[in-house]
Amino acid sequence: MTIRDAIYGDIDIKEPVIKALISTYEFQRLRNIKQLGLTYFIFPTAEHTRYTHCIGVYHLSNQICDVLEKKANNKFNEGEKLAFYIASLLHDIGHGPFSHTAEEVFNLDHEEYSMLIIEDENTQINQVLKQYCPELIDDIIKFITKKHTNKVLVSAMGSTIDIDRMDYLMRDSYFAGVVYGNFDFQRLLNVIDIKNNQIVFHEKGIRTVEDFILARYQMFEQVYLNQKTIALEAVAKEILIHCRKLYQKNYEFKTDISKLIPLLKGHPTVQEYIQVQDYNLLIIFNDFMLFEDDKILQKLAEFFILQKDFTEQSTTTYEIKTEDYDKILYYEPVLILKENGEVKKLEDVSKLINFMKNEMKILVKNKSYFVDLNE
Repeated sequence: MTIRDAIYGDIDIKEPVIKALISTYEFQRLRNIKQLGLTYFIFPTAEHTRYTHCIGVYHLSNQICDVLEKKANNKFNEGEKLAFYIASLLHDIGHGPFSHTAEEVFNLDHEEYSMLIIEDENTQINQVLKQYCPELIDDIIKFITKKHTNKVLVSAMGSTIDIDRMDYLMRDSYFAGVVYGNFDFQRLLNVIDIKNNQIVFHEKGIRTVEDFILARYQMFEQVYLNQKTIALEAVAKEILIHCRKLYQKNYEFKTDISKLIPLLKGHPTVQEYIQVQDYNLLIIFNDFMLFEDDKILQKLAEFFILQKDFTEQSTTTYEIKTEDYDKILYYEPVLILKENGEVKKLEDVSKLINFMKNEMKILVKNKSYFVDLNE
């Protein structure tokens, strides 16, 4: 099985269990979950999905395993490697519609639903895993939750510089049409190594490591925390919150909201959760605009669907706050292997990272947009 990818070219899927997992309903639904939530309204070509991202991370899991084995001159346990590959493929399986926007409104946790989808006997993913490798299910979950005893592979999957971030930086910047997320991926693999059961980067590759972290910083500043995207997310939240209030008051909707009802009630089952995808909410929002009698709901939906310049036409309050650099970009130390064999933290040998770590803040633009419904 070969998948043609915009970032890596041909991706060969060799493992039968991976092929079977990709063909499940739960994985195929990721085609209908945008990788960047509502960002594609602002960056129109950023329409890539969790589906392609997960396949990309799976591809990188193979590559980084090969590189680390060669550098350490030692093979990983075959069962652990397969569990690592599967975990890489399934790490975002629990994401729901509109990414983190719906999560915040309905108090959902995509990581929790990832575990539920893997463990629920009624999901096709669980059935495939039990058919091909039931003994690895616990290892798969531990890799995703970063609790596995293989610290090297855990770090490769979830750390400051990992295969998840490598893929989404390249993929997000490519499809958003920006260059901020570019870094030298091949060079990064060339300078990676293992020392004392930890992932390290050779001192000669410091500039490449710096570029990676700077690329993430710039993507946060220019794309992930784009002002207009956050404004649009705020309107989407207001629609969902108002919809829930109306539902609780037994308002008679003219729109079919049957897919949304489990979320409005709270604590949807796995089967209810996975049936709600991006296009379901878009159709519901569109019908709110066209058919609903409630003027607030209709007006909010109109602002969202027609992309009116709500930053100009609405009353806006700002709550601007900053987060420490560490919490966003550098929550786990990056280790540098010096030529004399000594291991140092990146900030101790890089003036740029030391400056960023101690002086720079990430601007988190928390804004509340109150639409003027009298206009």
